[in-house]
Amino acid sequence: MPTITAQLQQASSHQSQFSTLPYTRIAAHCQAFALKLEGDRLYDASRPREALRSYEKALEYHDVFVDAGAAWGAAAAYEALGEYEAAALRQLHRWGEAREGYLEAADRFNMEYRDKRRAEASRAQAAFCAFEFGDVALAESELERMSRRIVSSDLYVAHATVLYAAGDRSKAESVYSDACELPNAQCGHYRDGDTQWLLEYRRWTPKL
Repeated sequence: MPTITAQLQQASSHQSQFSTLPYTRIAAHCQAFALKLEGDRLYDASRPREALRSYEKALEYHDVFVDAGAAWGAAAAYEALGEYEAAALRQLHRWGEAREGYLEAADRFNMEYRDKRRAEASRAQAAFCAFEFGDVALAESELERMSRRIVSSDLYVAHATVLYAAGDRSKAESVYSDACELPNAQCGHYRDGDTQWLLEYRRWTPKL
């Protein structure tokens, strides 16, 4: 996010262009710019929902000097918001609510940003949440569908883990074997039970 100083310098560079505008236009510009700066402050404070509202209010002024920055900020806040609330609920082990948040995030990433990678990552987290609250069958079916679309050792191993929990040991071993044959699979971390790596780097949930 650009610093406030940089944005003030940018605004001052346009002074000669809007100094001849009517007072009401100048006042509107100042208000739009102030809202945009407030959005930046809120975004940097990890408050994306409030930041998004501030950016949207700035965009209502249709100010040519502010619109681009406010639109960029709104997009960044929207993207952060996509997983921010779900991740917070996940941290609290409120798995059902977190799952709904991840599914909503997946829809936003897919439909509004056309970001399939982020959408699939959110769907994987939603499946992990289902596993955490005890719906093993739902988690397994969702991970299996994803495994047909995506080649990922992490996804395959997660699917194998859920299959094993569901009692399908033979299929679990087959899926795990397929995962470990992929390039850069890093199966040693999974095999050795590297909990810190799984939870922090791969973002697995505790029961997995």
